[in-house]
Amino acid sequence: MRVTVTISIGRNIDGRPMTDDRWESFRDAVSEALAWEVATTYVDGALSTGSWQGAPETSATWVASLSESQLPTLRIRLRILARRFHQDAIALTVGATELLGDDHHA
Repeated sequence: MRVTVTISIGRNIDGRPMTDDRWESFRDAVSEALAWEVATTYVDGALSTGSWQGAPETSATWVASLSESQLPTLRIRLRILARRFHQDAIALTVGATELLGDDHHA
């Protein structure tokens, strides 16, 4: 069975943004983690501004589809990246995509 995952990361370390090069490396590493799992990626590191623990920060988000059996390995890869890039956490949401529109009825 395939599942939809959303991954969100933030740029800050201890409330301060990481360098541009480090931020780019972090985003590339998350894209590579998805590619390693042979995910079909629909949104690839879209940038936005949000906040974490009251501090504004740039964030990046991915939306992808992958086999449910690949989730344990993806979770391990993301935990490793969180440590490597000194992050409190990487957000991973797992669910099912529902298509809505005239041609798609739930």
